[in-house]
Amino acid sequence: MPLAGVAREQGIALRTAERWLHQYRQHGLAGLVRKVHTNRGQRKLQPELQRLIEGLALRRPALSAAMIHRQASTVAKEHAWAVPS
Repeated sequence: MPLAGVAREQGIALRTAERWLHQYRQHGLAGLVRKVHTNRGQRKLQPELQRLIEGLALRRPALSAAMIHRQASTVAKEHAWAVPS
């Protein structure tokens, strides 16, 4: 059965099935094991910046995501923090 048919039947994106097949052919079953990210569970934002973003998101009337990002970016630059993406 073609890979596209198997992917469709299983409800998996064709690109995902192609990536899995490539990993399997390159590394066997070990290639299908999920990778552990070294930064798992770590936040990239300063806690103060995260609280600011959360506070802005809870404002009424609601601010747009773009407005929240602009304000958070301004504060991050003022404090020499990493600007959120």
